[in-house]
This record gives sequence, C-alpha cells and structure tokens, in this order.
Amino acid sequence: MNLRALALLVSCGLTSALAADELIELVESPNSLGPGRTLELRFSEEMIPAQDVQKGDAPAPIAITPAVMGKWTWQSTRSGVFSPTQPWPLGTTIQIRPREGATTLAGKPLPADWRRTLEMPAFAVQAWSNLSYQSEEDQSAEPRYALLFNAEVGVDVEVPARGRLEQHRVRPASAVAELAV
Repeated sequence: MNLRALALLVSCGLTSALAADELIELVESPNSLGPGRTLELRFSEEMIPAQDVQKGDAPAPIAITPAVMGKWTWQSTRSGVFSPTQPWPLGTTIQIRPREGATTLAGKPLPADWRRTLEMPAFAVQAWSNLSYQSEEDQSAEPRYALLFNAEVGVDVEVPARGRLEQHRVRPASAVAELAV
C-alpha cells in the first residue's frame, strides 16, 4: 500500500473520531460556580427545527446525574441552556451526558461516550466580617460577625446575646447573616 494512501486513511479515521467529540461543547463560565449555575451547550449541527426554538417544548438533549430539577431552553437550533430550579447539590460530582436516544435534526445519534463532569463546591463560608471591631484597645465583649455562606442553611440558630437567646435565620449567599455572639 502506498504511504500517502495509508496516511490519508489514518487522517480520515482520526477526523471522524474527533468530529464525534466536537459535536457537543459545554461552555464553561469561570464566574458560575455557585448554586444557581446554568449549563450552556452548543452543538456543531442543528438539533431542532427553527420553529421549535420559539415553542419551547423540545426535549433536552442531555441527562444530568444526579438528577437536578430544572428547565432546558433552546437558544437556537444549535445551542441551549439548562437552568436549575433548585440549587446544585453541594460537594457532589455532576455528570453531564447525552440523553439516551438523542439525535441531531439530520438523525445522527449524539456520541454515547461524550461526558463532562462538574465538581460542585462543598458547603462553606465564603466571606466574613467582624462588625464590632473598633481598635485593639477597645474590643467588644460581645463581638458581632457577618457570615456569607455559599448555600442556604435551613435551620434556626439560637445564639446567646446580652443574657438571652436570640433566634436568627441564616440566609443564602445572596444575603448576609448577622450573628451576635
């Protein structure tokens, strides 16, 4: 066999293998690691007819494990966004893969071996501030702190303050919880 012919066969085979992986692209945003993070996917081929983009009832081409409630919205015939309706589970590895039986508009099956994983951050304090700091010589006997968490804490916290217990609801990261200790 001619060396050129062999090189052509090998390069054609590699192109086909690469094309299957390039059919789906997960668009990452470095600023979207929080519980309300959305997933944007782009496809190199048309996935749905243009009129279905307007209707909004075309099925999602992806499956997410563990399952997270949310809504898939087609932005165009080749791209869409998954928006969770509940926070992503913290400290979890999320796997994104093509939905079983999902095909392009031309009927080409999505590559079954395409997978992407996302590492969701563990529950943590994102920021804090000492609200009672004055100076090193004038420290408060009842310090107060503001804490910013990356998720909602669903319990009431009883905190002793000024000789009595005060109840505080610790809120999500969009709000700051102020605790007197």
